[in-house]
Amino acid sequence: MEKGWKKIGFGVISLGVALGLVASACIPQVAKAEPKEAKIGFQAAFTGPLASTTAPICPGLLDYADFINGQGGIEGVQVKVMWEDSRGEVPRAIMAHKRFKVSGAVLEVAIASVL
Repeated sequence: MEKGWKKIGFGVISLGVALGLVASACIPQVAKAEPKEAKIGFQAAFTGPLASTTAPICPGLLDYADFINGQGGIEGVQVKVMWEDSRGEVPRAIMAHKRFKVSGAVLEVAIASVL
């Protein structure tokens, strides 16, 4: 008689597991929305030979990015500014460009383009 109860018990357990698997497959999964973000590379010149001219301009671009993000971004896309102090020197500008490219910047602004 005990063998019969064991078979019934295993049958009930396997039926419960099967129903649990079917139920978990039927529950809709809600995908979380990834925050959209656009990376911008900014070659600043806070120091170096151009600093007397460019140092007052550089914080303005960084503040403007914060202002845009405070307004909800550009059509819902937040702006992330990655800046590098290239000092207005070509070797440092090339290194900054390579870093921006690797990190996925969609736009690059050099201080010479702002002046």
